[in-house]
Amino acid sequence: MPFDPFTQSASISENCNETQVESLADVLSWIDDGGSDLETDTRLDYSRAVKLVGKRLRKPLSSIPASTVAFRAEFPDAEYSLLWGKSFNAFKRWKGKVCAAINGATGAIAAKAERRARDDDWRTLIDVLSDIAARTPPEDALFHEKEIIGVTALADAARRADVPGPRHIPGCVHDILAEAADSGQRKAIIDALHLCDRIRTLRDNRLGQLLPDDPIAYSPVEVAQIEIPDHLLAELDIWIDLATRGEWSLTKKAYGKGIARKPYQDATRKVIRTAHQGGGINLAEIQTIASAFSDSVLTQVVRIWRKEHEAGERGTVAPRTAKNYLDAVKCFLERNGECTDLVRNILATDDWIQSGEAGRGMPERAKRLCRRVVTDMPTRLAFLSLHISYRDAAEDCLKMAEADPKTRSHALLMARLLGTCAAFAALETDAVPARVGNALACPYRGRGAWLELGHGRKQHGHLHVPASETKNGKAINAPIRADSRLRGLETLRWYEEKIRPLFPYHAESDYFFPAVQTAGEPLSYATLLKWWKKTIGNFGFPGMNPHMFRHGQASILVANNPGDWQTVSARLGDTEFT
Repeated sequence: MPFDPFTQSASISENCNETQVESLADVLSWIDDGGSDLETDTRLDYSRAVKLVGKRLRKPLSSIPASTVAFRAEFPDAEYSLLWGKSFNAFKRWKGKVCAAINGATGAIAAKAERRARDDDWRTLIDVLSDIAARTPPEDALFHEKEIIGVTALADAARRADVPGPRHIPGCVHDILAEAADSGQRKAIIDALHLCDRIRTLRDNRLGQLLPDDPIAYSPVEVAQIEIPDHLLAELDIWIDLATRGEWSLTKKAYGKGIARKPYQDATRKVIRTAHQGGGINLAEIQTIASAFSDSVLTQVVRIWRKEHEAGERGTVAPRTAKNYLDAVKCFLERNGECTDLVRNILATDDWIQSGEAGRGMPERAKRLCRRVVTDMPTRLAFLSLHISYRDAAEDCLKMAEADPKTRSHALLMARLLGTCAAFAALETDAVPARVGNALACPYRGRGAWLELGHGRKQHGHLHVPASETKNGKAINAPIRADSRLRGLETLRWYEEKIRPLFPYHAESDYFFPAVQTAGEPLSYATLLKWWKKTIGNFGFPGMNPHMFRHGQASILVANNPGDWQTVSARLGDTEFT
């Protein structure tokens, strides 16, 4: 029987404290010297996995700390490389074995077993729920017996937070959630809190003695879910229009083309929602958005961002993002005739905000990806053939739809998802690394078509992006050769024939990537991002988003044209400086 690091803990609790475990060398000694009850095959398997850590980091095991947190930081899923495993699944299995060995050697399992063995109100609650589940027929059950697993996770987190029993939950919810190791555990704890409220309706005196007098009623409110009243949104639109419109034309008697609205819209709405969440304003009572940009409210907003980020909470604003928001707010207020002294002061004096300045430019994880696809040939080949991998997966779904009528609907949806990602990757790979927005807004029919796919085996395709849509103000003209070894044109034609008709409004839309729900519109970036993130981990590049994919393609373009920044600029549509 293989070793389960969270159940087989009896002998570990006896041996884990005999010697201090500080490095992976100590973990290896624990495995090899009989410090555990591992079976022979499992012992060899774990020993090989731990030794591989040293080889892959090129360090002696004695210099690598025996910490699962440090180990995961060295080998993050989002930066998976073929050097770390033949496949992503093999890489994940290897990480699981190493973490299990570390947990066993350091006594983390013994500590968890000790908490589970405590005879307290949490144990009583779990026993009562198990008894109710066993005695209640399935058709009459208020909860499924598997939901008790979530209560076990809640109990373990509460014990770590020194919460003595379920009756004390209401005042300690945030402390309990802070003990969650990951998003999955956090969700299990929240589900258990909801279960505690549901079971209050059961007529069982034992539950009445264990649960708090009032419902917990925990409901996490995401800032993005806070609705801004229509009259405030209308006023905000006027302010944004004043901040982004161009110069007045005396001849045309109208304002010229201004700057993009979205950065100002994102920044101001984030400030307003954070101010409401923090109690600085009440959106149901204020009559003007000016209240959200007063000195006191803006100060509170930045403090909230900083506090949440330093606490490591999910979905927080990073320093770099906060700086971008404040830069936009400064310009927004200035162009509307408001005082910007406070915002300037925060930008100049707040060390947390200033730490975002050091992170300007390409994110570190994007740099690592670009370095890998340029220097590591197996990774580069997998990267350049990503569209073929996506296409093969989509073809499998199409075959499944034909073979099994029961799964046809789901299989066609998956084929559309995978095929769209394949076509996007092919366009970026074999045409030009265009901006994602340009790729999605690409018309391929009508007089203004940007994309020409050609016909026949020897006729080439062509991509044209107008100068008005590029960053450097120069049009992009890129051939898509039919004889290219990258086979991008082949994938694009396949998408047009087999995948594009799966979109409900494909006939009404001239866009190569039609929208899913709106006729005549292009596919939104949010939809592509959702589809891409859902599947990219299966193809060896977990954590890579479409924009990072463009970065990687651009890096290969630069490597193939060293020093020729004019060519690179013309192909990317960027200035030579960027």
